[in-house]
Amino acid sequence: MPANANNSLAPLLDYIPEAFQRAEEFILKKFKINWEVDVVVTSRMSDILIPEDGVGGRTYASDFIVINIEPKQATIAKLSEMLIHELGHAIRWGYNSEWAKDLFSELISEGIATQLEAEFTRTQTEKTFFLETILKCSSDNNREILDLLKPNLQDNNYKYNDIFFGGGIFPRWSGYSAGFYLVQKYLEITGKNIFQAIAEPYEDYWKILRDAAVI
Repeated sequence: MPANANNSLAPLLDYIPEAFQRAEEFILKKFKINWEVDVVVTSRMSDILIPEDGVGGRTYASDFIVINIEPKQATIAKLSEMLIHELGHAIRWGYNSEWAKDLFSELISEGIATQLEAEFTRTQTEKTFFLETILKCSSDNNREILDLLKPNLQDNNYKYNDIFFGGGIFPRWSGYSAGFYLVQKYLEITGKNIFQAIAEPYEDYWKILRDAAVI
């Protein structure tokens, strides 16, 4: 649903439906979703925008997502990819209603959504700058980030903005990258794919990764 009272989305109205269709086709092939999801598309929430990509998103519940677009930058590919990331959060909440209770849970939550996003882009010719950045982060880099985070993994009071968006000792998107790495390790250890593991309890991730000395 485009929020277009100011007509700022007019140049995009032709391709927003195509981006939604791409995302929907991918999701419906992988998951059984028996609930409706409202997606509001706007150009007014600049605080969630990734400037390099012209898109950004936030999921508030299993049935409510907001996507922000910069009309001069957004493309069908970037919009559909962002939808996949946010739908990853919505699907997890639809299957498993637990909320992130600490830093570790938040890392896994974002790691799951980013893993799903990466899986989607296997068939796409274009990736967001966000995802390219995550994919370029080496295992050594991710382990360095985790070494910094380990003392606080079970804390529920931590510097969210620094860890996830970059600040202080943390490079931009450190939390997303570390979460992506942790979920990848979980999938490797369990032999599952992201579609099977998307709704598994955070405690399962904690136990498997701790027993394998990943954390």
